[in-house]
Amino acid sequence: MIIEITESELLSYAKNKKYSLTACFPKKDKEVYVWTDYTSGSIEFVMTGSPDIDINRTPSQTLGLSGQFALPPEANIGEIRPVLHALSGNYNAYCKECPDDVFKLHYGPVSSGLWESGAFHILSYGERILNVAPDLGYKHRAIEKKICGMNVKDALLLIERLCGTFSVAYSNAFCSAVEENIPERAEAIRIIALELERIYNHIHAIQRLATAASQSVAASQFSALEEDVLRLNAKFFRHRYLFGLNIPGGVRKDINTKVLLGRIIDIKREFDKLVELLITSTIFIDRLHNTAILNVEDIIRLDTIGIPARASGVGKDVRSFNSIYTDTPFRVAVEEYGDALSRMMVRITEIRNSVEIIKFFAENLPQTELKTDVDASGFLYGRSEAPPGDILTALEVENGIIKWAGIRPPSTINYPAFAVAIEGNIFTDFSFGIESFGLSFADSDR
Repeated sequence: MIIEITESELLSYAKNKKYSLTACFPKKDKEVYVWTDYTSGSIEFVMTGSPDIDINRTPSQTLGLSGQFALPPEANIGEIRPVLHALSGNYNAYCKECPDDVFKLHYGPVSSGLWESGAFHILSYGERILNVAPDLGYKHRAIEKKICGMNVKDALLLIERLCGTFSVAYSNAFCSAVEENIPERAEAIRIIALELERIYNHIHAIQRLATAASQSVAASQFSALEEDVLRLNAKFFRHRYLFGLNIPGGVRKDINTKVLLGRIIDIKREFDKLVELLITSTIFIDRLHNTAILNVEDIIRLDTIGIPARASGVGKDVRSFNSIYTDTPFRVAVEEYGDALSRMMVRITEIRNSVEIIKFFAENLPQTELKTDVDASGFLYGRSEAPPGDILTALEVENGIIKWAGIRPPSTINYPAFAVAIEGNIFTDFSFGIESFGLSFADSDR
């Protein structure tokens, strides 16, 4: 349900640190703001006219190395919640004005070291980074607009391709929005697939960190292990990236849990060996330690989610609010220091925990049907914890046809946090910073 409020009431939401600004969606001539309490899991949708976001205000007043900013009495939403600029697509707001003798670089969209079509505006006097602002839009596909007018079954084909490496998380968020209840076996299979997706994405991030540190042997071994997980996906779900598993109301395919258990235990055993070798490399650890630090104040101020939040001691994970995880081995992985090393350690802990979760469901798979009928109508929303952070999908559906859609990817929220974390670091630390966040241009450019 969306509640219409005044702009002064919206300002009160922005000043209340209990809530994180989760999303901002345009809806006709209004704006829908989504506020989440990550302690209780409660979520509120409020709508008002677009507030006056002063994009000409000096951006350093909202983002900077100090992590602090002074709010004048007439402060607007964009000043109190800097992530609003990213949610509104106004990444220019993160560019600082600097003296003329500063080097102004445009890194991307086709450059060595960048994994996708995307770019960054970088300011520097030489070796040290003064400011970074994302330059997105090179992979924009207007998914939200395209699915309007489609039925929910057909729309899912586009949703799970929004960011292929997070396909299960996106399809879970979408399906959970249009469903009321699904068979327990289908829900358990979805969780197994979601945790497999988390495992291969986290392994990929660790492999990229090893590559950035020129640890070529470790990088090759982690890459081979990632390939093992992708082949496991293909064996059990008929697609390396798990496309086509979810359907509104359940899943398409059952799995052989006995064979799955043996393979996932083998992968965990190999992973533990590789991690032990990697974390005993002082050269590798030195490159990540104290690199791209985000403190707790940064996390709260920037409404950061997912891996970077948990690596700074803020346990935001929407799996905590999903009842299916209640009696499982799931636990929120948290580190305290907030640097690239902490983010890697969160990933390592989550991979091990994901294996435990998969084993639990494989050994306790309910004996029910795989799907049920879906009859969706009204204002609906769903969320899911993707590897870098949570996804939110909001929909208005009439007799199974989508009339309006809003999708908030995790990368959109966390790009501003990366920009703050990398300021003050040297250029050779850029790769360690960006890879530790696990961001995706395609994810943000939906």
